[in-house]
Amino acid sequence: METEIFKEEAFELLDDIEGTLLLLRDDLANTEHINRIFRAVHTVKGSGAMFGFNEVADFAHKFENAIDAIRKGEAKLTEECLDVFLAARDQIKVILEAENPAAPEVTQESQELIRQLITVVKEPGASPPQSQSQATDVIPPPPPQVPPAPTAPASEPPCPEAGVITAADLLRLPRLTALIVEDEFISRYITQEFLHPLGTCHIAVNGFEAILAFKNGLVEKRPYDLVCLDIMMPGMTGTEVAKEMRRLEAELGVKKPSKIVMTTAVSDKEIIVELFQKKLCDAYLIKPISREKLYELIQKFFGSPLAQN
Repeated sequence: METEIFKEEAFELLDDIEGTLLLLRDDLANTEHINRIFRAVHTVKGSGAMFGFNEVADFAHKFENAIDAIRKGEAKLTEECLDVFLAARDQIKVILEAENPAAPEVTQESQELIRQLITVVKEPGASPPQSQSQATDVIPPPPPQVPPAPTAPASEPPCPEAGVITAADLLRLPRLTALIVEDEFISRYITQEFLHPLGTCHIAVNGFEAILAFKNGLVEKRPYDLVCLDIMMPGMTGTEVAKEMRRLEAELGVKKPSKIVMTTAVSDKEIIVELFQKKLCDAYLIKPISREKLYELIQKFFGSPLAQN
């Protein structure tokens, strides 16, 4: 019953997306239309994930990121963009109607359209689009600029080199479910801003909340792909939390462990080396976290073949 309700709502949203995209042909700078499309795709993505339509959620997530690049002025809306966006809208309908949404031919079509989305958002926009029919939505500013983290000593596990992240790069990154474990608000806020465009992001402000969320994810067969874990926290330390997470994975027979990235304000070589030696973590980042370094780690851990195209 819930599945049919979702499909009915999704088809209505897809009709609205198509109609609004066609209206944009007469006014490419109409922010109200752009925001309306963004909200509709966002709803399809979220509802799809909630009702188990993972293929719909994954593809809609890429579509959403492409539209968001237009909203933020990171890419220019063109007739070519509209053509690809209409094709992406059609592909969501194809996935919804497919007997097997994970069939190779459906997946291949989705990947080809993601490549096209990457291509059309490569051209940067000078500024967010403006028009007389300005939207009432408040478009959020881009994530705050964070200075690059200091270079780690050669004896420590290497951190990735920083680079410039574009809208096209975001489309290449996979959709993730992440858990941020951080007791300090500013660090928690910045990390969440970085991870939010990539999928679902949950927050734990201490070790006890982190263990509860992590265990629930494992028991409900919805494990976290990525955990960003602060080392120094009151109560349970990051090291203690990482040990318990790995113990739970072993106890429940998890075949694909979560990637745990330790975050720290200071380069504590002894703690970091111990964490790596005991295989409690997969990487570390020094605060303030650089968005570029975090995304490069994600690409390294979860990157798809699209990253090579």
